[in-house]
Amino acid sequence: MMMKRDLSVSVALTIVTCGIYGLFWFLCLHKDTQKLSGKTSCSAGVAFLLRLLTCNIYGLIWVYQRGKLIREAYQKRGHDKFEYSELYLLFSLIGLEVVSYALIQRELNKIIDIDNGLYD
Repeated sequence: MMMKRDLSVSVALTIVTCGIYGLFWFLCLHKDTQKLSGKTSCSAGVAFLLRLLTCNIYGLIWVYQRGKLIREAYQKRGHDKFEYSELYLLFSLIGLEVVSYALIQRELNKIIDIDNGLYD
């Protein structure tokens, strides 16, 4: 069973730790989206290294891909959901990556609720 993360706590920890918690959150989001969508590309560690080596260009690609994976996760559960890839990318491009992470986490929390029968 996957764990839901509190958005306000995650955002606050990312800000208070000057982004260090955000790195951990990135790894968790990577693993969770892969698990919920059933699609694997690379490990969270490799994704993190690619992000570092490409000066976050891969990070922009990554947030865009999360939108696609989240939509696939919804479809896998019989829900038709709008894809927010462009929104995640836009927030990341203007330096608000933490907002993208929060939006991604919000959708993951909803999918976890669907799996637990709490969200329709």
